[in-house]
Amino acid sequence: MPATLDIRDRTDSLTIRVSKSGDISKFLYALVLGIVLGGHFLYSSGNPLLRFALVTFCLLVIVGALVETIRGTEVELEINDRDLVSTGHASDGYKPSSIPRAVIYSFSFKQGLGGEDSSPTGLYVEHHGIFSNLETCMLPGIDETQTQQVIDAIMRRFPDTCAIERSGPAAQQEIYLTSLNLDRLNRVQ
Repeated sequence: MPATLDIRDRTDSLTIRVSKSGDISKFLYALVLGIVLGGHFLYSSGNPLLRFALVTFCLLVIVGALVETIRGTEVELEINDRDLVSTGHASDGYKPSSIPRAVIYSFSFKQGLGGEDSSPTGLYVEHHGIFSNLETCMLPGIDETQTQQVIDAIMRRFPDTCAIERSGPAAQQEIYLTSLNLDRLNRVQ
């Protein structure tokens, strides 16, 4: 099921909201796995305290999957004159973030792999980092067509976004660190 996309152009900002109900298949998978493993641990022989701990862990996994399914995805991206601010909650490794518009190179759609430690599917922003360029997911859960709608809305409202040139190893970027040359010994004689 595709996510619901709501784009609102306000006087001082552009607000984009993504809503999507949770994936029931993840909950069912956790439920079946939790029941099977919990039942196995409950009726196995061994230390009763360990069995209790393992059954409790299985129940916590089931409850966590239920909560994640009920919450679903609810993320808001606000773009103003200075920043892109993404807030809300989603599964698959999304984290709220804030990025200055002045350091953005490009917007793109990226297909995620899913899971807690991997990247979600959605709108990504390539931006300048301390030592290299970074990619950050700003709107998870949207497809390629919705991503293009968002990019078009942002560029229509803020055409100076993505105005800086790409840098990094491919562009022979210097890292902006000041060298004190303390490794060289210059003696005056």
